[in-house]
Amino acid sequence: MFEAGVAGISLVQELMDSYDVLIIVDAIDRGGAPGTVYLVEPEIAIPSSTDASELHTSLADAHYTEPSQVLVLAKALGVLPSKVFLLGCQPAGYDELGAELSPPVKAAVGVAMSRINSLIESQSSRKDA
Repeated sequence: MFEAGVAGISLVQELMDSYDVLIIVDAIDRGGAPGTVYLVEPEIAIPSSTDASELHTSLADAHYTEPSQVLVLAKALGVLPSKVFLLGCQPAGYDELGAELSPPVKAAVGVAMSRINSLIESQSSRKDA
């Protein structure tokens, strides 16, 4: 397990150690009911533009990085695992940094942990096969 926080460059550096699978756990806003857990296998494309300002907005920033930017940078560097999963929970809100989890999100933690364990087991069994 690796906690990257908001500075995702450290995640790209960690991925340089070569991993088979990446599971990112985060809040994800898909318009669902708070506490809804989603499992997404994102498609990550390398930017085709050579325009400097477009690349700057597409790639990771050392101080603040969205997960999608980290994944693009990791893919461009050739360190992104072949299997990437985003396990996200629909928040009730995200206005305050460091705020307590809402009751529906707290209730979803066990569901998320079960999904993570199932993912790990299924990926381990594929690797062993």
